[in-house]
Amino acid sequence: EWRRMFPEASIEHLVRRQSNHNPLFLRCYHQVGRKVDRPFRFQVAWCVHQDYSSLVQRAWQKETGNVYKALCSVQANFMVFNKEMFGNVFEYENILFQEETIWFQKSREKWIRLGIELPLSFMLKQL
Repeated sequence: EWRRMFPEASIEHLVRRQSNHNPLFLRCYHQVGRKVDRPFRFQVAWCVHQDYSSLVQRAWQKETGNVYKALCSVQANFMVFNKEMFGNVFEYENILFQEETIWFQKSREKWIRLGIELPLSFMLKQL
């Protein structure tokens, strides 16, 4: 019964530090109650996408004569468009950070192999 209520739940066995028991990390993605609505925010990045103009035009033409409904239609289209075209930006930021960290480490290793010593203040700024 619990598994039917939380089908997206997962358990991860963590590494024990001091205890003689391994801790468990339980993730429950099941949302109880109403999801909190976030305010709509226009993203400037949408403007440079090739489908931007046609998306606005189609949504605006669908609701002729009522400006409020037309704006709501544009907003709904942008929310779907954002999810489909841009996905989760934070995932991309995390990947970029990981990539920068790898290249920083590789460049530092190269400098060490060449015998170039970096000042500590420079290295701390890079982190």
